[in-house]
Amino acid sequence: MVQEVRELIEVFSEFENTVRENIELLKEQQQTMIDGEYDLFEELTFKQEEFDRKLRIIEQRRMTLSDSLCEALSLPEGSSILQIVERLGDEGRDLMISVTQMMEAIQELTFSRANLERMVQFQLSYIDFLQAGMSGTKKMQTYTPAGKSSNLRKTERFLGDG
Repeated sequence: MVQEVRELIEVFSEFENTVRENIELLKEQQQTMIDGEYDLFEELTFKQEEFDRKLRIIEQRRMTLSDSLCEALSLPEGSSILQIVERLGDEGRDLMISVTQMMEAIQELTFSRANLERMVQFQLSYIDFLQAGMSGTKKMQTYTPAGKSSNLRKTERFLGDG
């Protein structure tokens, strides 16, 4: 049983390291976006898919190890990590630490992915803005006849007495 716990800790550590590598790749993607190196950005996106594949493989190993540990601990298959740690008692402390570190890395990954997504959305909006400017669509117009002075009618105008 101790061997299964060590193997599970190793899997969580491998998952965390892979997530941290993924975060570095996301930071590189963000920098290429800032630098306008879109060809490199596209190449890095393909590397991102490789990280996703690797994480799926690690997750499958984790599930297999968790199930065998559950069986050794007489827990139902698919029990939560918290149930496993509680059943292990003091031996589960290192396992819980590795799970916590992995969860912190996942949280950082989520933040980095959301940040990159916002950057991409901004670039797409900017492209739409430029296209509208070149084509002369109404989207580009800053003032509309209704909006030009509508705010002035709703508020008191400054008369210079002040």
